[in-house]
Order: sequence, then C-alpha cells, then structure tokens
Amino acid sequence: MANEDRVKLLKELLDRQDIKGIQLLIADGCPVAELRAATADFVWRFVLTNSGRGVSIANVDELLTEWTQALSGLKTAAARLRVQDMDDPSRAAEFEQVRVRTAVARIAENTQLAGIRINRHLRAGELSPPLETAIDDCLREQGFQWNGGDTVHEIWSEEHEARLRAAQAEHKARKQMAVISEGGVDAPVL
Repeated sequence: MANEDRVKLLKELLDRQDIKGIQLLIADGCPVAELRAATADFVWRFVLTNSGRGVSIANVDELLTEWTQALSGLKTAAARLRVQDMDDPSRAAEFEQVRVRTAVARIAENTQLAGIRINRHLRAGELSPPLETAIDDCLREQGFQWNGGDTVHEIWSEEHEARLRAAQAEHKARKQMAVISEGGVDAPVL
C-alpha cells in the first residue's frame, strides 16, 4: 500500500474513531511517520507501546477532561482534611483523620498516575495545570503536602502552631477536669 493511501486510510479510521483498526494497521507494519502525518491535523495523539509493537491512541479533549476530573476529585477529597493535634490519641476524630489523610494520599497518587499517563500523549505545555505543580497546589490550599507516601501531612505554619497550642491546652484542661471529677462533687472548680 502506498504511503498516501495508508495516511488516507489512517485519517478515515481516526474520523470513525476506529482505534482497533488503527492498531491493526500499525501491527501490520504501518510506519510511525505515516501515523504522525495522519494525526497532525486531528485532536488525536499516539504513544508507541510494547517496544514499538503497539500503539495507544487518545483524544486530546478526552485526556484534558480526564485530567480536570482527576484534579477535581482530589480537591473534593482534600476539603475533608483538617489541621489537628495528633498528640491526643483518646479522640476518635483523629483516627478518622488518619483514614482521610490516607485516602487523600491514595487519590493524590492515582491523580499523579493519571497525569503521567495523560501527559505521555500530550505535547509540552498542553497539560494545564502542569503535573509537576497541580497536586501540590491543590493540597497546599488546604494546608497540607504530599511527598508520595501513604499519608498527606500538615504544612507547618504560624496558623498550625496556634491550632496545635489550642488543641494541647484543650487536652490538658480535659485531663484536669477528669482528675477533678474523680475527686467527687465537692472538688474545686477551675
């Protein structure tokens, strides 16, 4: 088959969104240059897989929508985060926050993996906001950071320092009240 005919066939397959047909054509030996020429005027991008024996083809608009949805999911999950005093293990809310922080870290990891996969199909600068800063910016808005681990962590600041001191004072007051209440009704009041 001539180059022009193959490019024309590839364009027709792209118009019909026949990804399987394109993959079969590539498997039959269609040169990458012809696929590049066929996708030049389309909103389609391709990535060679399997050491060049396969091809992954995706629509740019769908990729950008997927990226936006992944970031939106992360922002929604991050809104459940709150700064707290983790020094008081008696409070049940802290265990819930550990679960929330772990879940947000998993969502951040899935968002990062989706961004890496999406970014492989796009040209430089097409992914907005960029993968390198999007996850950090999203979590920073809530006062947290993720270093790639199993949980997200508070970014230490004056506001967090004040909240920590308030939580520690509340914890100390509760302990004192518990000691006083053990003394009975006639115990002195704070």
